[in-house]
Amino acid sequence: MRIAAIVLAALLLAPPAWAQPAPVTAPPGATAESRHAARALGEVIGIDAQVTDALAAIHLDLLRRTMQQDGKGLDVAAPVVDQLLMPGFTARRDELTAVLLEPWASNFTPAELRLLHGFFASPLGQRYLRLQPTLARQAAQGSEDWSRRVFSDVVESQSIELRARGLRF
Repeated sequence: MRIAAIVLAALLLAPPAWAQPAPVTAPPGATAESRHAARALGEVIGIDAQVTDALAAIHLDLLRRTMQQDGKGLDVAAPVVDQLLMPGFTARRDELTAVLLEPWASNFTPAELRLLHGFFASPLGQRYLRLQPTLARQAAQGSEDWSRRVFSDVVESQSIELRARGLRF
């Protein structure tokens, strides 16, 4: 989701020099050149932090699963996860980085990736990257607030029919 939001922002917020219309073509598929350009882009958009966050989420999931599977507490699960399972994940960190960058390399040409790199390296692009978590939280909160308001309105407007069907909200 974060990567899609970044791409959308890049397309909507790019300065005119970078927003020149490109011919619409099918995604080129990944090439060695596009993978190289995607890696360079990844450095600017914080791919290493994204991989660190993903590994932290995997760590928590492994703890939860280990505790659920064996009915053991954190005191038993943590050493299993930390000493036996997570080293296998962290040793393959570069693979995860490649997996996260592959959609970029597959869906953008090397030239487009260089343009995106230019945008995200710019002050506006860096500002967007800093604000992206806040923007996502604000959008999620706004969506949740809207959903609650609409639910209340719809339930109120359909209250007679809902009661007729034996439902109470």
